[in-house]
Amino acid sequence: MFINYEMATIEITKAEAKEAGVFNSDMYNNLAKAKAETGYKVVVKESKKRTDTMKGLTYAYMTVYIEKKAGERKEELMAEFNELRGCIDGKRNPLAEKASYGEVRAWFLEQFTEITEFNEKLAAKRAILREEREMKKLEALFA
Repeated sequence: MFINYEMATIEITKAEAKEAGVFNSDMYNNLAKAKAETGYKVVVKESKKRTDTMKGLTYAYMTVYIEKKAGERKEELMAEFNELRGCIDGKRNPLAEKASYGEVRAWFLEQFTEITEFNEKLAAKRAILREEREMKKLEALFA
């Protein structure tokens, strides 16, 4: 629970709202007390969604990227990539042991660090733009 004095609200999460829905629970009592003492309106805040900045990083993309960007290491990296995916001669073998997508992705990003660097720069730019948008909203609200 967060008391936002600037907006005159008591902010709670969805989970806290569910817990506060149980009569005489700790959350119910705390929320009732906070509301009585401040007179503020209760607002259920959306949780921040984690954004996957690597959404398009599919096996197909990784394959094309290795083929185009690996240079001299192309054959070595493709062999390792296929081994991680449980492929024999470029075809998936259902009986072969394979790594999870997350493990393959981590291996790929370790091989091609420029992708991670690019995404970090892009995420920083997005954060700045979001912050500027929020500041404009606040300025408009108090103008």
